[in-house]
Amino acid sequence: MISKVHKKFDYDIDFSELDTANIDVDTFLPYDVYIKQDDDLVIVIKAGTLIDKRIYNILLSHSIYMPIEDDGKQYLNCQNLEEYVRYAKSNSKYCIDLLYKMNDVFFENFYGSKDYSFNAQDVDGIVRSIIFLVQHNENFVKDNIKHFRNDSSLKHHSLHVCIYTIYLGNALDFIETELLDLGVAGYLQDIGLKKIDQSIVAKDSSLSIDEMEDIQKHTLYSIQIVKHNRIHRPDIINGIKHHHENYDGSGYPDRLNSSHISKFAAVLSICDVFDALTCSRPYRKEMSSFEALTHMMKDTDMAHRFNHQYIKTFIKLLAK
Repeated sequence: MISKVHKKFDYDIDFSELDTANIDVDTFLPYDVYIKQDDDLVIVIKAGTLIDKRIYNILLSHSIYMPIEDDGKQYLNCQNLEEYVRYAKSNSKYCIDLLYKMNDVFFENFYGSKDYSFNAQDVDGIVRSIIFLVQHNENFVKDNIKHFRNDSSLKHHSLHVCIYTIYLGNALDFIETELLDLGVAGYLQDIGLKKIDQSIVAKDSSLSIDEMEDIQKHTLYSIQIVKHNRIHRPDIINGIKHHHENYDGSGYPDRLNSSHISKFAAVLSICDVFDALTCSRPYRKEMSSFEALTHMMKDTDMAHRFNHQYIKTFIKLLAK
């Protein structure tokens, strides 16, 4: 939406000139755009406006400016992602595409690191964006799960688990700081798979005992990588370490039972398995959400692994 306002300002101090090459059609801008006509007559494109072809053509014919204070929003990155989704919240599909885009950037940087380094502030930026979307729309996942990519790769699995954990944690009334830590744990729980022989990780047939033992080391590798990147918050470390523990004591690495499994680990366990079941693998077709949750509740090999109260809450979230 374009509106005219009268506003006196000092161009050199208060505003910086924008290059239209940095603005794409069909994007929501997270900052106001000013177009100079006279000394004090300005046309303003409000933050949150969808830049369609008509508006973009108007921009092409003028010198355009943005407030200096918003200069950090000009280029999308993981740390300002929340600003972008806040102003595009009316278009969930668009927001999900932004999440995937920044998720790709994060993992491209992580895979390119020789010492398993990443920027923890980038993780926080992605997690905070998901928290905002979930709290803005209580049906965010239910309404948009159809837009999630059917891809079991580490980067997409990490993003999906993060979304599901925040969605479930929010419904379980986790406080804000807990939601942030839960989301970080969900996002990074499997990051240690980078240290595992990728031929084992990608194997489409049954694993040998030795290969299974190697795979099971990923929780401890994940903790090593997380601590290497100066994340030491106890709930995050505990959740990552124990997200493969089962309520019947059959999990790993410590064979904990229900009374010793934290609520973080219990949530992560459910969301990790749910995403695994709802994404296709070379050896099986993906399950629907209903099929996956039913399988987790009733299958003889799975029924005693999880916190059933949490699964029931998850079912209500996806069914209501």
